[in-house]
Amino acid sequence: MPPRSLRRGDRQPMPGAVRKGCPRPKALRFASPFGGASPFGDGSYSGNILQGGVPLQPQDYLLDGVTPLPHCIVVTSTATVASDAQTGAAAFTCRNLVGIGAAVSLSASTNCKGLLGFVRGMAALRGGAHWHMDRLGRAGNFGDLSPADLLPARVRGRVSLERLLPYRVKARGAEGGAASSLSYGNGECYGNSGLAAGAMRTGGGGGGQAVNANTLGPGCRGGSGGCGGPCCGGAGGAPGYCQGSGGNAGDFGGPGGDTTAPNWGQVSAVAGGGGDPAGINNITPTYTFTIAQASAGGGLFLLFATQLDVGSGCLISADGSPGTVITGGPYGAVNGPGCGGGCVCIVTEPGGYHNSGTVRASGGVHGDKQPYYVSTAGDGGAGSVNIFELAA
Repeated sequence: MPPRSLRRGDRQPMPGAVRKGCPRPKALRFASPFGGASPFGDGSYSGNILQGGVPLQPQDYLLDGVTPLPHCIVVTSTATVASDAQTGAAAFTCRNLVGIGAAVSLSASTNCKGLLGFVRGMAALRGGAHWHMDRLGRAGNFGDLSPADLLPARVRGRVSLERLLPYRVKARGAEGGAASSLSYGNGECYGNSGLAAGAMRTGGGGGGQAVNANTLGPGCRGGSGGCGGPCCGGAGGAPGYCQGSGGNAGDFGGPGGDTTAPNWGQVSAVAGGGGDPAGINNITPTYTFTIAQASAGGGLFLLFATQLDVGSGCLISADGSPGTVITGGPYGAVNGPGCGGGCVCIVTEPGGYHNSGTVRASGGVHGDKQPYYVSTAGDGGAGSVNIFELAA
């Protein structure tokens, strides 16, 4: 028989063990001094909002001369957040965030999968400030995306990831404008506009117009616009000119359609479709042109803030690029379609959203019509603006 000290009923528990029927001790959590992770972040500053190439630093700020905002990031001119090499998105966290003045622009530093902000306290825009992802979308079929999928390692530990999962952007945005075509002879046909987005989607890209000028030969075809992607509004199709066919845009934000029409007849330039990247323009090299080049569709703008206050005259946007406009040469140019608007998603605590300004995700308008021609390309479809109060 074993010694009494080793009998089954008398064994002592191993270190850290809990006897059956006894309550387990609570795990210790080491929270930030601002109060632990939440869907709005933990209040600590990620240190990566750059203004004039220098990271902004927290300061105590008195909003509207009334409301004290400790540890506040104050943006007063152009500020950017760089995208992460691993996730392809730009993300920041802070306790409070304010943009003050018409010179303020806060965006990602380049085209990327999205700009994600997590503000534990107040986010406020005043005096014409603008936060945006205009023309900054990243093309690609990345599937349905939640904010948690886009957070870089430096931010993931500061945010409650499971609370982000319901706010999922759909993989396929609205459809692009259908191709336009002329069957035979002289004439013109307007391009078709991209479709507007449903909830948590981006807009479709505009289609190119078809122009047969002073010819009795075969017809021509304007390229179709592409559907939007989760991180970019749809790209534009290229116009068709004089028996040629404009290239279709790629889906999910790009690329834009290339001009494939022969460069002859009474036109000196044909614009490609905007997108990520933009399509190729067809330009007669013997003339001097001024080109306002289209870029990409609107991007993904995600903001989680306990409170958001958009002041009068201020703007949050994810607009698509307008179409390429070419001027100069002896004749009017055939200009390009607009790109689809992006996706804006804002999440606050109940009662935390106040908007006296504008929040939008507009589609880009087609390039201006030139006097020599009648038709225009299609507009980009509107993206979506999605405002949520945090679920309990």
